Amino acid sequence: MRDISVSQGYLYATIMEGILYGFNIALSIVYAFVFDNKGQFTNNVVKYSVYSMFILSTAHLGGAIRSLEEGFFTHSGPSDFYFNNKALPLNLVNKSLYGATMVVGDALMIYRVWLIYGKSWKVVIFPMFTLLGTLVCTIFIVWELSQLKPGQTVFQKTVSTTVPAAFALPFATNIVITFLIVFRIKQAQDAIARLSASGVGVGTADKMYKRVVWGVIESCAIYPVFLLLSVVLYFLKTNALALITGPMTQVVAIVPTLMWLQVILGRSQYDQAAQAAGFTTETIGHGVPNWNAAGWEWGVRRDYDV
Repeated sequence: MRDISVSQGYLYATIMEGILYGFNIALSIVYAFVFDNKGQFTNNVVKYSVYSMFILSTAHLGGAIRSLEEGFFTHSGPSDFYFNNKALPLNLVNKSLYGATMVVGDALMIYRVWLIYGKSWKVVIFPMFTLLGTLVCTIFIVWELSQLKPGQTVFQKTVSTTVPAAFALPFATNIVITFLIVFRIKQAQDAIARLSASGVGVGTADKMYKRVVWGVIESCAIYPVFLLLSVVLYFLKTNALALITGPMTQVVAIVPTLMWLQVILGRSQYDQAAQAAGFTTETIGHGVPNWNAAGWEWGVRRDYDV
């Protein structure tokens, strides 16, 4: 099967990124509107992290469009020669923007896990280490790319070790985060089942939680799927890799924003669980199950407020 050219890869990737950016803009507008109208939600960590991801992803798309302009119109030589020059400052800036967006997005997901597990540091130790590894790999990749000569690709031996690690570490981070969230939902399901057995009306909590579980898996799995495809395409040494890595900055920004928008709207699994169990909640409503010696105890928490 004939491979696409590197310039084709960049062109198609930028088109795909532009489409996703349209969704990112719409999502960010909704987020800002909901945030401003949910005065009880005062978590500035989430607020400024989401806004920073939008700014970074906007800058990345701007850099990608500028690269297309230079590669196809300004550069005097063949476009493939331009796009194969990985040491160009604009390319290095774009790679840095992608890395920064990825670190902020993964950190925001870890922050959510930390909150729903009662601010337990032990739960997030592993994803914090993989996040640190992601940051280090990003720095190394940018430096290694800056050392490549024109015509050398990302498949060169000098970067062939760091690039797979840069895909594998965030993949591990997001897989662990997905597992922790799903496991927490399962714990909440068990608590509701015990309440139901005790005579507390929970209505259609079982069906509701099945929907929430699938929703969490779906939203958290988008980014790891992109990463897995990137690893496969990288080892196949195909220019189609750009079709995945190009728009990935938008994916990284969209996934955590969607997750937190769900929380702000009171659609988080714990808010719904509290309502199903017949409890009232404050602020956004975080009646989360807390573990003590007697088992699961339901109570109102304000973990999402800072």
